[in-house]
Amino acid sequence: MPAEIAAFALSSLLIAVLGGAMRKAAARAEASDERFRKFMENSPACVFIKDAAGRYVFMNAAAQRLVGVEDWRGKTDEQIIPAEAAHKVRENDARVLAGDAPASFALLYPAADGPRHLLSTKFALREADGSPLVGSITVDVTDQVRSAQEIRLIADTMSVGVVRCSRDMKYIWANRVFAAWAGRTPEEMAGLPIEAVIGAEGLAANRAYFERVLRGERVAYERLASFPNLERRWIHAVAEPTYDAAGRPDGWVGVVSDIHERKQAEEALAAAREQLQLIADSMSAAVALCSRDLRFVWVNRHFADWLGMQPAQLAGRPMLDIVGEDNLAAMRPYIARVLAGEQVQYERFVRYPVFGERWVRTSFSPAPGTEGWVAVISDIHERKLMEEALRETDRRKDEFLATLAHELRNPLAPVRNAVAILAKKGPLDPELDWSRDVIDRQVGHMSRLIDDLLDIARIASGKLRIRKERMALDRAIDAALETSRLNITAAGHSLSVLLPSEPVTLEADPTRLAQVLSNLLNNAARYTEGRGSISLSAEVQGRHVAITVEDNGIGFPPEVAGRLFEPFSQLTSAHERSHGGLGIGLSLVQGIVELHGGSVQARSAGPGKGSEFVVRLPLPSHAGAAQAKAVAPARTAPAEGLRVLVADDNRDAADSLRRILAIYGHEVQVAYDGNSAIRLAGEFRPQVAVLDIGMPGASGFEVARGLREHYGRETTLIALTGWGQESDRRRALEAGFDYHLTKPVEPGALNDLLAGVGRKKE
Repeated sequence: MPAEIAAFALSSLLIAVLGGAMRKAAARAEASDERFRKFMENSPACVFIKDAAGRYVFMNAAAQRLVGVEDWRGKTDEQIIPAEAAHKVRENDARVLAGDAPASFALLYPAADGPRHLLSTKFALREADGSPLVGSITVDVTDQVRSAQEIRLIADTMSVGVVRCSRDMKYIWANRVFAAWAGRTPEEMAGLPIEAVIGAEGLAANRAYFERVLRGERVAYERLASFPNLERRWIHAVAEPTYDAAGRPDGWVGVVSDIHERKQAEEALAAAREQLQLIADSMSAAVALCSRDLRFVWVNRHFADWLGMQPAQLAGRPMLDIVGEDNLAAMRPYIARVLAGEQVQYERFVRYPVFGERWVRTSFSPAPGTEGWVAVISDIHERKLMEEALRETDRRKDEFLATLAHELRNPLAPVRNAVAILAKKGPLDPELDWSRDVIDRQVGHMSRLIDDLLDIARIASGKLRIRKERMALDRAIDAALETSRLNITAAGHSLSVLLPSEPVTLEADPTRLAQVLSNLLNNAARYTEGRGSISLSAEVQGRHVAITVEDNGIGFPPEVAGRLFEPFSQLTSAHERSHGGLGIGLSLVQGIVELHGGSVQARSAGPGKGSEFVVRLPLPSHAGAAQAKAVAPARTAPAEGLRVLVADDNRDAADSLRRILAIYGHEVQVAYDGNSAIRLAGEFRPQVAVLDIGMPGASGFEVARGLREHYGRETTLIALTGWGQESDRRRALEAGFDYHLTKPVEPGALNDLLAGVGRKKE
């Protein structure tokens, strides 16, 4: 009995203990279930549980907000969500129950505020009795999907290829451009092996870059690549690594640009630069491209050679380091001008390390497409030396011509004085009177020619001085006939002259116009066979007068007519050169006529058929066809005679001038050297001293200074010399002379001057 009681008590105790344990376990389970329920209720994710028939047995608050239904318990998807979505959900549930394994599904859910993108993870559950359940945890990924869509939209609108690749060398996605290069759609690219697009060769060429990006490096490179729908082209690729949740590289995003055209342009530019370098290196000038910040961008070999350097050593170097502060300071004004858009040229004397001091000519030109300029530097040292030598030669030539003119003028002075004396002696025998007039005209003509010798620079450039005056046409014709008659007569030619019945007056240079006509007459005489015929005629044609010289000589081809007026050096054919004298003469004729506002025309019917030259000159605007003959200006009446000292080492010049001035009523004393002139002046106290410059003993300058020192302005000083250049005139005035006259002076003009001096002294 006790044993039974003990057994019962033990059993009761065990049952009590087991019951207590069971109650505690149930309490713990209930607490755990409550915690789970609270977690699920407050989860931001939507949590659903359905039975095998599709009836909802659990739905947390987030899920209720999604479906928008509070009375959901025991209802199916078809009863609480749109039919299309319900059908899709039921299919996914069936797949999970059939597979008895979790699975993820994407669903586009038509919510009240617009379509929502949902991502659900479904899994099978069991009731206590083993009945199947379906659990679902659903996350709203609408914002993420929209962001991804926006990223894809941006990527698809880019002109470059964009891809995301995985560590196992597959495309996760690709934009429209890259997919098109691969000949696929963006959807087809997902999961496609990289090798399937770029080939085994391309994968091998890129493997080193892929390995670097999978180590976490950012990689950029250029290479020739091939794609199924793209020919072999140059690409530029940039790969940026992506990372997993643990921070390890799990792939990369690649941006691929088609740079084929750019590469071709670069290659073409490089080829053009090579050609430019080759051309520039073959130039004899130094060439450099300089930047706005005063650096050498590029130079040719010649430029580098001048500096004793290689072209590569100069590229990018500051100009200051190369040319030095002094040279750069001298260049800065020109640099400022070229940077302002101006083309600049200048010449400088520069020292170079290799070649020493040289004269160079520099040209700065703005460089199109850059902010700098191109400098072209030419070595002109030899040219400068030659120019200096030419200037020295020219100076010596001028000295020679001045000396020659001086020596020629000296003998002309007494000749002109003698002619003036003859004119004062009254009527002469007609032949002697004619001879005197010829001598007077020829002295004047020769004086003009001597003046031209002193103006040789203007003659060489075709710029002759024209001294126009109102003159009768027949005056120039008479002078031309006088000059040319000997040549015409010597050849036995007959000459006819036909002039207008009424006098014709011109505004012209008598000597130059006579030179034109005599030149044409001499040419006619020269190029006409013996005993030919020559005619000179003049005719008024409207506002011009036409003067024609015609002959029956050798003539010339009509096509040569225009070229007869070119300088001899420009005539090329043998026929033209055989008429070189004609060409030279007509060039001078044309120049003189054009300075008068006229023109010259040459005509011929052909070789052997004679020539005709027509000079057309304008008539004065206020003159008609019939004009009065020009009236010679009246000579100034002589004033009371003056005491005049004449000093000249040329005795004929001094004595003849003494005689003609005495005829004009002046008291004249003569000295034949400078010292005698000074002594004679002390005794004679002249009112006027006419002094030669180059005299022995004391020069005319010394005599003038002596007279100025002793007599002040009491004596008027006149320099009468064969030195007629402007520098001679200036020097004479600086020495104290009041007037400077050039030999041979026209005695009447000198007397007019003395008369004016006399009136001032009264």
